[in-house]
Amino acid sequence: MNIWITGGGSGIGREMALLYASEGHDVVVSGRSEHKLKDVVAAADEGNLPGKVHALAFDVTNANEVESARNRLNLIFGYLDLVILNAGTCEYIKGQQLDVALFRRVMDTNLFGQINALNAALPLLRLAPERPLVAGICSLAAFIGFPRAEAYGASKAAARYFLHSARTDFKDVMDVTVVNPGFVTRSE
Repeated sequence: MNIWITGGGSGIGREMALLYASEGHDVVVSGRSEHKLKDVVAAADEGNLPGKVHALAFDVTNANEVESARNRLNLIFGYLDLVILNAGTCEYIKGQQLDVALFRRVMDTNLFGQINALNAALPLLRLAPERPLVAGICSLAAFIGFPRAEAYGASKAAARYFLHSARTDFKDVMDVTVVNPGFVTRSE
């Protein structure tokens, strides 16, 4: 399979990339940090998986970079079997102040980043030899409010709704799965 994972430089994205590569699949990891992405490629190469993981650094919130990423994905693969929309961020409110700029940053990545990435992937998903799959990573925070996480929870609820709607509107093109992990801690 040809797999693209946004937010693939760390955490869940990194682990999925290495797992899929170990199963023989070809993976492109993307994210803003070229350094982190190169670390994933190096980890795959060191794990006797040379050439199975490719890095594609770009920001899912930047329309020009997304368009460029689509072109580079086309050159690497030509089509996509699986897209994992995993890019995400979390910022907590301070006290009882609702910083609108904070909400916009979180929404830009967690909602509009998924929309931008799916839009970039659609032409390559349509070329898949078998029915492709899009998996959107949301969160249990989409279902219940957590302290200081208003922006995060709202963005994940919006992304969840977007993905459920996309499942209906693009049913002739692909399958869509929504994944709602619980709290994930960072291990470094």
